[in-house]
Amino acid sequence: MKLSFKIAVLLLIISFPIFGQNKKAALIVHHAVIHTLDNKNTIVEAMAVADGRILKTGKNSEILKLKDKKQP
Repeated sequence: MKLSFKIAVLLLIISFPIFGQNKKAALIVHHAVIHTLDNKNTIVEAMAVADGRILKTGKNSEILKLKDKKQP
């Protein structure tokens, strides 16, 4: 419950995604239950974050493609 609340707060704080940029994610949260708090109350498995902003949310397989190969 506490982790879900923290993720929900994170999504509220970082609510503007970056579109049209080929950025690699600095942080990937995957194999999770993420409530996006949009109008449809969408629940996704993963999200990618770079420069303090959400790049993308979705399925584990599509988000893990955004992983920066340089990072461990």
